Amino acid sequence: MSSAISDPSYDVIDEVSTKSGVIESPDKIWFRKLVSSVVDADRCTQCGGCIAACPSKSISIAEDNKPTLVKMCTGCSFCWYVCPRGGLRYERLWSLVGGAKAAEDIGEVKAAYTAKSIAINRKAQDGGVVTAMLEALFKNGEIDGAIIAANSGPFKGEARIATSIEEIRASAGSVYSQTLSLSELVNSSTNDLDKLSKLAFVGTPCQISGLRFLQRFNWRYRTGGAEKVKYAIALMCTRSFHPGRLIQQLKSEGVEIKLVKKMDVKENIIKLYDKDGALLFESDAKKFRSAALKGCEECADFTGRLSDVTVGSVGSAKGFSTVLIRTSQGERVWTLSKEFVEGKKLENLEAISRVEQKNLKKAIRGLRREFNPESLLWISYSDHLKNYLGSDKPPVKPSSYRIHHYETSC
Repeated sequence: MSSAISDPSYDVIDEVSTKSGVIESPDKIWFRKLVSSVVDADRCTQCGGCIAACPSKSISIAEDNKPTLVKMCTGCSFCWYVCPRGGLRYERLWSLVGGAKAAEDIGEVKAAYTAKSIAINRKAQDGGVVTAMLEALFKNGEIDGAIIAANSGPFKGEARIATSIEEIRASAGSVYSQTLSLSELVNSSTNDLDKLSKLAFVGTPCQISGLRFLQRFNWRYRTGGAEKVKYAIALMCTRSFHPGRLIQQLKSEGVEIKLVKKMDVKENIIKLYDKDGALLFESDAKKFRSAALKGCEECADFTGRLSDVTVGSVGSAKGFSTVLIRTSQGERVWTLSKEFVEGKKLENLEAISRVEQKNLKKAIRGLRREFNPESLLWISYSDHLKNYLGSDKPPVKPSSYRIHHYETSC
């Protein structure tokens, strides 16, 4: 850290270290530093990577749907280095994990299709392709579980592990809030992770980056499910919404929230529907930027470059999904899905490239550090302070309730 005075995360641990004369490494990362610079600085994308990375299972989910301590942090630093808004230079991870092509344009694309599910599922988004693919993987014995985000309301979702085709179908439909899905890679009382051996993971690009980090930098003292994930499916994403902020803004627009049963965002248009499918509200999504997670503006990965398969609506007609096959595992998913999905090759990917480039420009403007796919993978906490202190996104003093275990233990 640059100094005890300028570091907002400075607390009792630093005081003990200073008074004892036993000075720790300047870049030993305690969870409170992640809280200071990301979580309480309102830059958290709620991917759940820090929860999955913690070897002592010291981090869980607070009532505000953000990471929090549930027992004493050991200072292993993994939460910092997996965080795409903290220590992980996610753009360096592209070529490091996916190869040189992963850092180009929209990343590696072996084949592209416009497709839809053969079976009609009214809950599914656009072509229902993700649901169909997961069904195919279950039916062919390729997976025994799938980590997904399911709607728990029109503006909120929750992460869960589906273990049957029936659960996949019941969870169909897009979720526009983050659900900390990577946290499901930690066995808990709410999932059966230990009983499963072959998983599919469906998530946003930042979650796919976190997954690949965990798989690439496995640690023998960390037990989790990252190594069980055989198939990673990315959902094209420019931003996720904060449910509370979105609801408040919709109320100010005159929307009667209790009538809303479904929300869709396509071609940058927000549409709200009632229980009968009737359109209640329609608006340009740009009006609701303040309701989005602020950390999303720092993300340049619209298409999920490190996935096996990317699925989204850009580039396809209404009722169809665009499918990008990126790896040999992705090719296998497509082959196994032939009896569940109908589609044809998509030759023109210009629409996707345009959105990706627009997203890249947005991220470069939003970041307060250098965007450099060829730089070091990890950003030190000291360098983070240099980049963000004095900016419009400064680290802040951590909330006591989120890190109280430090004070209790020290």
